[in-house]
Amino acid sequence: MNDILTDFITALAITKQRAKIRTGGLTQDAFPSTDAIIRFMRMCVAANIPFKATAGLHHPLRCVKPLTYEENAPVGTMNGFLNLFLSACLLRQNLNTPAVHRLMSETDGENFEFNEDEVRWANQSISVNTIELTRRKNAISFGSCSFIEPIEDLQQLAVIS
Repeated sequence: MNDILTDFITALAITKQRAKIRTGGLTQDAFPSTDAIIRFMRMCVAANIPFKATAGLHHPLRCVKPLTYEENAPVGTMNGFLNLFLSACLLRQNLNTPAVHRLMSETDGENFEFNEDEVRWANQSISVNTIELTRRKNAISFGSCSFIEPIEDLQQLAVIS
């Protein structure tokens, strides 16, 4: 798998194309490991490849939730889109930062501070300039089956009003 991903990223870089990663699905086994997501993002950032993340990103922060909207649906750990985007920003600042693993696993919104200049988390600071650059060059979008859940969760975190 490692060689396939390397070949894939190399081909995308040569042809100036974009990448996509599936970050979830209808069953827990459809969710890639945190290490796999980080490896994908690290390679995209290093090669300046824009990417989209889809599936399982209904919530800003990593959480345990039902995997579908059906009654009695199985529950599982879902990745957070803020975790993912801010981790891409950390990788843009330092490809080898060990903090990215902790950030991808963060579940507590109280550990984040948002202001007009930066986002702070733990002892990390991500400038608005880094966020803008990462959004333009790397983590360009995410897909969610829900339109309202991401908005409501961001409102609960007081990130938006």
